[in-house]
Amino acid sequence: MEDIATADQAVEDEDMDLLGFEDNNVLPQKFIAIIAELQKIIEKKEKTLIFTQWPGVFPLLTLALYEHGIAVQTLQGNMDLVVRQRNLDEFKTNPKV
Repeated sequence: MEDIATADQAVEDEDMDLLGFEDNNVLPQKFIAIIAELQKIIEKKEKTLIFTQWPGVFPLLTLALYEHGIAVQTLQGNMDLVVRQRNLDEFKTNPKV
Protein backbone atom coordinates (compact mmCIF):
# COMPACT_ATOMS: atom_id res chain seq x y z
CA MET A 1 0.00 0.00 0.00
CA GLU A 2 1.07 3.53 -0.52
CA ASP A 3 1.16 6.14 2.18
CA ILE A 4 -1.12 9.06 1.48
CA ALA A 5 -0.35 11.10 4.58
CA THR A 6 0.27 14.69 3.61
CA ALA A 7 3.77 16.13 3.66
CA ASP A 8 3.06 18.24 6.74
CA GLN A 9 2.24 15.04 8.65
CA ALA A 10 5.38 13.18 7.69
CA VAL A 11 7.94 12.34 10.33
CA GLU A 12 11.60 12.04 9.48
CA ASP A 13 13.47 8.83 10.29
CA GLU A 14 15.80 10.74 12.61
CA ASP A 15 12.76 11.74 14.72
CA MET A 16 12.04 8.08 15.33
CA ASP A 17 15.71 7.40 15.99
CA LEU A 18 15.77 10.09 18.67
CA LEU A 19 13.02 8.23 20.49
CA GLY A 20 14.70 4.85 20.12
CA PHE A 21 12.39 3.53 17.39
CA GLU A 22 15.17 2.83 14.90
CA ASP A 23 14.03 -0.75 14.29
CA ASN A 24 11.06 -3.03 14.92
CA ASN A 25 12.73 -4.54 17.98
CA VAL A 26 12.20 -1.34 19.93
CA LEU A 27 8.74 -0.29 18.74
CA PRO A 28 6.43 0.31 21.68
CA GLN A 29 4.29 -2.72 22.46
CA LYS A 30 1.14 -0.72 21.75
CA PHE A 31 2.42 0.11 18.25
CA ILE A 32 3.17 -3.58 17.63
CA ALA A 33 -0.34 -4.52 18.80
CA ILE A 34 -1.94 -1.85 16.59
CA ILE A 35 0.06 -2.99 13.55
CA ALA A 36 -0.92 -6.63 14.15
CA GLU A 37 -4.61 -5.75 14.45
CA LEU A 38 -4.50 -3.52 11.38
CA GLN A 39 -2.89 -6.28 9.33
CA LYS A 40 -5.82 -8.57 10.24
CA ILE A 41 -8.29 -5.86 9.24
CA ILE A 42 -6.50 -5.24 5.94
CA GLU A 43 -6.56 -8.97 5.13
CA LYS A 44 -10.36 -8.81 5.42
CA LYS A 45 -10.39 -5.79 3.03
CA GLU A 46 -11.85 -3.63 5.79
CA LYS A 47 -10.91 -0.19 7.09
CA THR A 48 -10.58 1.23 10.57
CA LEU A 49 -10.34 4.50 12.43
CA ILE A 50 -7.85 5.14 15.20
CA PHE A 51 -8.65 7.86 17.70
CA THR A 52 -6.08 9.35 20.04
CA GLN A 53 -6.04 11.94 22.79
CA TRP A 54 -2.31 12.37 22.26
CA PRO A 55 -1.78 14.00 18.85
CA GLY A 56 1.99 14.09 19.43
CA VAL A 57 2.13 10.28 19.29
CA PHE A 58 0.26 10.02 16.01
CA PRO A 59 3.14 11.15 13.74
CA LEU A 60 5.29 8.42 15.28
CA LEU A 61 2.56 5.83 14.81
CA THR A 62 2.04 7.05 11.24
CA LEU A 63 5.68 6.42 10.43
CA ALA A 64 5.60 2.96 12.02
CA LEU A 65 2.48 2.10 9.99
CA TYR A 66 4.07 3.41 6.81
CA GLU A 67 7.16 1.30 7.44
CA HIS A 68 4.88 -1.75 7.66
CA GLY A 69 3.12 -0.93 4.39
CA ILE A 70 -0.05 0.39 5.96
CA ALA A 71 -1.60 3.45 4.29
CA VAL A 72 -2.64 6.30 6.55
CA GLN A 73 -5.13 9.12 6.18
CA THR A 74 -5.57 11.62 9.00
CA LEU A 75 -8.44 13.75 10.22
CA GLN A 76 -7.66 16.29 12.89
CA GLY A 77 -9.85 18.90 14.49
CA ASN A 78 -7.40 21.68 13.70
CA MET A 79 -7.29 20.91 9.95
CA ASP A 80 -8.59 23.34 7.37
CA LEU A 81 -12.15 22.23 6.55
CA VAL A 82 -11.36 21.77 2.85
CA VAL A 83 -8.34 19.56 3.63
CA ARG A 84 -10.31 17.65 6.23
CA GLN A 85 -13.14 16.95 3.80
CA ARG A 86 -10.65 15.89 1.10
CA ASN A 87 -9.02 13.46 3.54
CA LEU A 88 -12.40 12.09 4.61
CA ASP A 89 -13.45 11.61 0.97
CA GLU A 90 -10.13 9.88 0.26
CA PHE A 91 -10.67 7.52 3.21
CA LYS A 92 -14.17 6.68 2.03
CA THR A 93 -13.38 6.14 -1.64
CA ASN A 94 -9.76 4.96 -1.95
CA PRO A 95 -9.54 1.19 -1.41
CA LYS A 96 -5.83 1.51 -0.57
CA VAL A 97 -6.60 3.56 2.51
